[in-house]
Amino acid sequence: MHPVIYSLAFFVAAGSLFAADPGSPRGDAPVAEDDRLEVFAHPVADPDMHPTFAAVGRQLQSHDVLRSSFEQRKQIKAITRPLVSTGRLIFTREHGLYWHLRAPFSTTFVILPDGLIRSFDGEEAESVRTTDQPVIRKFARIFFDVFSGDPTYLKQHFSLYFTGDVDNWVIGLEPRDRAVRQVISRLLLDGSQTVDRVEMIETNGDTTVITFRNPETVAEPLTAKERQYFE
Repeated sequence: MHPVIYSLAFFVAAGSLFAADPGSPRGDAPVAEDDRLEVFAHPVADPDMHPTFAAVGRQLQSHDVLRSSFEQRKQIKAITRPLVSTGRLIFTREHGLYWHLRAPFSTTFVILPDGLIRSFDGEEAESVRTTDQPVIRKFARIFFDVFSGDPTYLKQHFSLYFTGDVDNWVIGLEPRDRAVRQVISRLLLDGSQTVDRVEMIETNGDTTVITFRNPETVAEPLTAKERQYFE
């Protein structure tokens, strides 16, 4: 499999391998909390016919630009302590997703509508056109779907599940594509006005939890510096 596919699938843990949390207790790798997994008992056959799910989708789609800090904690089954990293993201419907891991070292992924840019601290950026790489395009599409909340795209690429109300909800996603399912088993999203937390459950039993801090959804245009991230 192309190495960039693994980068896409695991970019949410890309900086974590040197960041084991010394304060975390030892124990088995965690899984999603049982009450959150209950969402998978509540399928959404047609998003348009589920008023609350549709309302949440409209709420998420109302944000053209999202800026947020984040903390991600990856639990690998073979390692007793979670691996922790922090960073900042910018999501814009027009340009794509800028994901910058700042600590423990700098790593940047930029997912564009037709490509991917990956750079590590001190190294030259690598670009891949997803129009020529259908499998990579499928993985890149996942992250657009998750942040955009567009029910049309979500239904196309995932089996959908939902519990809650517009102020406190959980969305469960199971990938439809076989290549994606080889890496990602399930995704759990929960939030209110925005996505507050994403949990990725991998087929090998590892999990990654991303918690978003201080999201900004004010419709301010990208600064000149921010536009350069997507060029």
